[in-house]
Amino acid sequence: MKSDNLPLKILSVGRMVEKKGFDSLLEALRRLREQGIAFEAEIVGNGPLQSELERQADEAGLQDCVRFAGALPSERVLERVRACDVFALCCREAANGDMDGIPVVLMEAMACGKPVVSSRISGIPELVDGQCGFLADPEDAATVAAYFSRLTDDRELGRRMGRAGQDKIRKQYLRSRQIDDLLRLIVGMQEDC
Repeated sequence: MKSDNLPLKILSVGRMVEKKGFDSLLEALRRLREQGIAFEAEIVGNGPLQSELERQADEAGLQDCVRFAGALPSERVLERVRACDVFALCCREAANGDMDGIPVVLMEAMACGKPVVSSRISGIPELVDGQCGFLADPEDAATVAAYFSRLTDDRELGRRMGRAGQDKIRKQYLRSRQIDDLLRLIVGMQEDC
C-alpha cells in the first residue's frame, strides 16, 4: 500500500486539442504548486497544442512536477493509469463547438479503480456522479485545484471513489451487461407484438 504522505500522482491522457482543456489542468496544477501541495503530474498524448502547453508549464515553473510523455501504446497508458492516484480530464467546448460526449478514457480510469476529476459538460455528469469523482465547471481551475487538494488530504476518499467508479463501470458499462440489457429490450418488444 502506498504511503499517504507521498506526492499525489495525477494523470491525464488525451489528444492535445482545445476541447481536452489541458491548459486549464496546467493552471490548476500551478495553483496547487502555489499552495505548496506536493504532486507529480503526467500528461500522455500529443497534438497541435503540445508545444504551447509545454511552454505554459515551463512559464508556470512546473518543469519538476509535470511530465509530458507524448503518445504511448495502450498497454503503457494502462500502466500509467494503474500507477496514478487520480485521473483528470478538464474537458470544455472548443471555440468551433467541438466537445467530448462521454470520454472513454474516463471509463477506463474508473474501471482501473481511479477517482476522476473532470468537467460538468456534455455527457460527463452521467458518468461521474460525485461518488466516483469530482466535477468542476469547464475552465474552473481553482475548483479543480481544490479537488486535488482534497484528494491529497484524504487519500481514503480517493480510494472509496475509485472503488465506487469501478463498481459503476462493472454494473453499467461492461459489454456483457449492455448485451443482456439489449436482449431484454428485444424480447420485451417481441412480447408486445
